[in-house]
Amino acid sequence: MVINFIKYFACFALVLMTAAVNAQGIENSPYSKFGIGDQVDKSFTSSRNMGSLRSVYTDPYSINIYNPATLPYIYASSFEVGGYGKYAIQKDNTKDDAVFGGNLDYLSIAFPLSNPINDAYEGKSKADKWGMNISLVRNSNVGYNISSLDQIEDLGSVQRNYSGTGGTYNFLFGTGYRYKDFSVGLNVGYLFGNLKYSRTINFIDLSFPYNNDFNENYFLSGFTMRGGLMYNLTLNKTQIKANKNADVKRLTIGVSGTPGTKFSTIKDRFELVRQSLGTSTRVDTINLQRDLEGSGKLPGEFNFGLFYSNGEKFGAGIDVGIGSWSNYYNEANYENINSLKNTTSVSFGGFYRPDYKSYTSFWKRVQYQYGVYYRQDPRVINGTQIENYGVTFGLGLPVVFQRKFSNASLGFDIGKLGSNTPISETYIKLNFGFSFNDDEWFIKRKYN
Repeated sequence: MVINFIKYFACFALVLMTAAVNAQGIENSPYSKFGIGDQVDKSFTSSRNMGSLRSVYTDPYSINIYNPATLPYIYASSFEVGGYGKYAIQKDNTKDDAVFGGNLDYLSIAFPLSNPINDAYEGKSKADKWGMNISLVRNSNVGYNISSLDQIEDLGSVQRNYSGTGGTYNFLFGTGYRYKDFSVGLNVGYLFGNLKYSRTINFIDLSFPYNNDFNENYFLSGFTMRGGLMYNLTLNKTQIKANKNADVKRLTIGVSGTPGTKFSTIKDRFELVRQSLGTSTRVDTINLQRDLEGSGKLPGEFNFGLFYSNGEKFGAGIDVGIGSWSNYYNEANYENINSLKNTTSVSFGGFYRPDYKSYTSFWKRVQYQYGVYYRQDPRVINGTQIENYGVTFGLGLPVVFQRKFSNASLGFDIGKLGSNTPISETYIKLNFGFSFNDDEWFIKRKYN
């Protein structure tokens, strides 16, 4: 059963990766021209609904790939998929534009290598646990389409069009080991993506002008690594010894980080001129370069978090992250070291659940999630570093089908990007995720 499921997942992931490489950006995000595009939040929906508690959030039925040390806390085999829809108002000095977008963000499977049901049958509790995951996640997105119209002496009206599409993705394999209250984990992955940029110049008022087209396309690839540590401190051990049904009050400490990722690029560059001659168009190639090799580096990142939980009823935490984006460079995009700035992020969030054991009210079993966040963006526009801040809230909706526990996560993210830059964006995002769980994997059957 396990082998068959992994085969199905691998086939599905291969199809999805093929589609991803050829996918076109479906958002108009002008600043995605810089770097390798807009960075995607690597946390999954439940964490996003709490402001993105990336390094410290654990749940027995939800996956957290940002800190692989959480994997041993998975109670059942979980298959999770998620994405978002977005509505934004982009504003510059002259006008406002409404922009719609959305995408699939991740596809992940995680499973414990020892089934807790076996321990219950045998009447013992193991001090060590081990979990694994396979994931395909979106890493960054390029999508913009911008036009400008200028008046130039002796040339008249000149129209410039700029567009970009594509993105990068990460195919991950992760594992985590837990001994008592301490756990450690590691993710390794393959980063890949296809990015396309084009620029056209049209001389509108000239007769039979030579208009210009510039196109640059490159494929990016490299290997990634992220490690994590986690420690769970039980605060009411004496109370639990006296009353085994007492809620466990726990403080979780988590850290995760990556040393940075070197990548290579293969680039094609085209420069063309077009001349319209009545019903026909003449096209000449003035520059054609293929298979130009380049290199680049994504930054090291580090996150630290604390999370306090009172059983299944209440939890709240904070996550702080830093990124050494000043070390980023990308020869394919003509970006050198110090073209971007280092970043800091702070998130706070938590959840409240009235009564997860309630048999009479579904809404008492729902996990109500909330959060706030502040993030610096590594990109700098006119000397100003882009900032992003917002509030989140959502619902963790439990679903029980044939004694299998699964859940759906829905949430809203309301925020603002680039307050003091030429183009600012106020947005509302609908985050969604679905998790399907199976607790019968690796089970020892006494009767077949």
